[in-house]
Amino acid sequence: MNATILFLVVLYLFSTNADPGKSNTIEVREWENNLIKDELSCINSTGVSLNVIERTKVTLELPEDDPKYKEYLKCFYTKRGYQNDSGEVLYDNIKIMIHQFTNATEATRIIDLCKETKGTTPEENAFVAQKCLLNLFHPKTEEEEKTQE
Repeated sequence: MNATILFLVVLYLFSTNADPGKSNTIEVREWENNLIKDELSCINSTGVSLNVIERTKVTLELPEDDPKYKEYLKCFYTKRGYQNDSGEVLYDNIKIMIHQFTNATEATRIIDLCKETKGTTPEENAFVAQKCLLNLFHPKTEEEEKTQE
C-alpha cells in the first residue's frame, strides 16, 4: 500500500505496523478502490485543492486554516463511517480500522488518547481527530519541532 491510500483512511502511514499477511491481495485492492472512490467523491463535492491534498500526504502536516480541507475530511470520515451525520467522530469504527494495522492494545491506546479531542463544528471534529491520530502515529522529531518555530 502506498502513503496516498493509507493517508486517506485515518492516517496514511499505519502501514509501518501492518501485517501484510492479515488480508489477501483481492481484499486489499477492493479496499484501495473504495478508498480512492470516496476520496475523489469528497474532492469533487468540496472543491478542495488537489495540491493541498498532495502536500498533506508528502509533508504530513494538516492545513489548519483551509476550510475546504476540513470539509473534505468531514466528507471522507462520513463516507468511511468514521463520523456520523451530526458530526460526531465514531472512534470505535476508527479503532476497528486501526486494529487491522496494529495490535488491539495499541489501537485502544491511540483511540483513548484521541477520543476526547473535539472541535466546534463537524468539520473541526474530523480535523482534530485526524491531527491527533497523525501526531500519535508520527510524532515530530526535535529537529522538525525546531524548524517550525
